Amino acid sequence: MSEQTRALPLESALALVLLLCAAQALSAVPPHIALSVDLDPAERRLAIVAELSSPGEFLIALHPSLQIRAASADGRPVAVALATRDERRMWRVVTPKGARLRIDYDGTLPELDTKLDHRGVLQGMPPMASARGSFLPAGSGWYPTMPELFTYNVKLSLPAGQRGLVAGTLVSEKLPASASDHYLAQFDFAQPTAGIDLMAGPYVVREKLVAREGATPLRMRTYFYGDLAALADGYLEDSARYIELYSREIGAYPYDSFSVVASPLPTGFGMPTLTYLGAQVLKLPFIRAT
Repeated sequence: MSEQTRALPLESALALVLLLCAAQALSAVPPHIALSVDLDPAERRLAIVAELSSPGEFLIALHPSLQIRAASADGRPVAVALATRDERRMWRVVTPKGARLRIDYDGTLPELDTKLDHRGVLQGMPPMASARGSFLPAGSGWYPTMPELFTYNVKLSLPAGQRGLVAGTLVSEKLPASASDHYLAQFDFAQPTAGIDLMAGPYVVREKLVAREGATPLRMRTYFYGDLAALADGYLEDSARYIELYSREIGAYPYDSFSVVASPLPTGFGMPTLTYLGAQVLKLPFIRAT
């Protein structure tokens, strides 16, 4: 038997090991975070319960406006130590690895800065709230930052006159029955991601369901201010048309929804399942055609 012949089984074994390692990496379950969010934009009050599987020692970076009130692991209270770094409050929690970690925190957010221009919104912004609109960017420290890509679900509670969303599948929605009731919604995002952006405002929501071959209907939505409501149908139709066009050109649209959300700031952001565009920009007649 030649040297080359004897080497083949070893090469095959190494190839098999590499394939198994790659398959294991692909099948590894990413960390998951569940957020129950209660936001009162007019009062700028934010209260959140975050639940996740603890990595053991966890440094939680939160915006300075937010304060951890309690933490527990598998239902048992755990100590939280506070430190400060890079204008963030860093909270250190140590628990058994894999324990179900629950963190309760709240605070009063900074007021929405309406003086920001189109350059200013590209800088690091804090989580901001007002009755006119709220924007909690992914990198602003409004939820515990994960050290790697993660999946999430967010339960959102807002006062009756407000609507809000994060990127993801709308799992459930409950409209307020009265002015004293709350708007409730849950969003799930099953693809590994690096962050969560939250948007809210006194939106009028319009919806269009678009049938898709071999897939669930595509939920198209606009979250517009009242003075933009007349533009909603056109944005829904054009968004559906563009998704169909590019699905033919580059492959099937990988999500089950797409929303156009009006921003009180001069933003032009794109996130999975939505775009967040300045209200003034949405009024421009050529935007829908570009």
